[in-house]
Amino acid sequence: MDKETKLFARKVMLASAIVGSAYLIVSNFNIVTGIVKGAITAIYPVIVGFCIAFILNVPMSGLEKLIKKRKHDISDKWARRISVLGTYLGALLLVTLLISIVIPQLWRSMIALAQNLPVYVKAVLDYANNLLEQMNMNFRLSLDGIFSVPIEELGTSLEKWISELTPTISKWIEKIDPSVVSDIGRSALSLLKIVIRFCLGLVFSIYVLLAKENFKKQVGNILDAFLPENAVRSIRYLVKKTEQIFSDFISGQLVEMSILGTLFFILLSVSGMPYALLISVVIAMTSIIPYFGSTIALIFGAVLILAVSGLVRMIVFIAMFLITQQVDNNLIYPHVVGSSVGLPPVWVLIAVTFFGSAFGAIGLLVAVPTMALLYTLFSDFIRNRLDRKEAVRKRLEK
Repeated sequence: MDKETKLFARKVMLASAIVGSAYLIVSNFNIVTGIVKGAITAIYPVIVGFCIAFILNVPMSGLEKLIKKRKHDISDKWARRISVLGTYLGALLLVTLLISIVIPQLWRSMIALAQNLPVYVKAVLDYANNLLEQMNMNFRLSLDGIFSVPIEELGTSLEKWISELTPTISKWIEKIDPSVVSDIGRSALSLLKIVIRFCLGLVFSIYVLLAKENFKKQVGNILDAFLPENAVRSIRYLVKKTEQIFSDFISGQLVEMSILGTLFFILLSVSGMPYALLISVVIAMTSIIPYFGSTIALIFGAVLILAVSGLVRMIVFIAMFLITQQVDNNLIYPHVVGSSVGLPPVWVLIAVTFFGSAFGAIGLLVAVPTMALLYTLFSDFIRNRLDRKEAVRKRLEK
């Protein structure tokens, strides 16, 4: 059997194996999905740990380089330990700071909204009734009685309502089906499992960051031992590109969040809007979901400003937000995040639209780096094909 025949036979066998595997997967789809879900559940802490380590690797690497640059006599081991410790403490401090800013101001704004809600409803009804009168309509809108209790008496009324409701709740608890209690227990246990898995993943991420070079070396040795050289080279190239693109995306996203948060803080402060810092932080945090995260931030900011400053200021905020968001969507985000991963702005828009429609919230989060990876791999593939054709053409010309 000549070389070409052997090569053709191998291709036929490979194609047959792929078709057979696809048929088995499709015909036993429920079993396969069950196995996959079970495997993912089993290694959930590992997956969480890798995700946390990958995200924190960006600031950790920058901090490690800074430590080595300033402290020339420090060992690599201690530079890594100090940088990992500083990164996790910084992340904890950031989360604590955000909670301390968001929760108290959000609570105060909700109280203000509850106090001013009757006034806002009355203003809307007056506007609607004036509009109906101008249109010569014979009916009017009214909500008489709903807000008849003064806000000062709301606490007393609520306390009385709770005291009257307590005996009813006690009787209801006595009649609860034991199966309901067991369901609550199972839900609490499931929540506890999620917390424990996340904590295990957090610990695992620390070990990954402390010894990431050794981990890469061990994985590389396993690949070299079991796979052909060409396959190992392709896998290494894919992993390198994935790491580079996703790391650049995280860096670009942090820059985008900083620019957007600072821009909104300046605009809201200059225009005298309440809760400028809180709203700016929320806008910056939700910007991690490109294009669609702005809806969440808009609703949040509008409700806060309505609660404190009234309807007119809320309308001004919405107009300001929409104009600034258009600038961000069409100029800042595509160029800052898109250029950081080497993806043209038009492909950023395509990626967000496609992955968001296909995979929901998770798709929105990974849309840009995933599209950038596919774009880079396909560009490299086309370039290699063209280079081979050019080489063949030059040989023929000789």
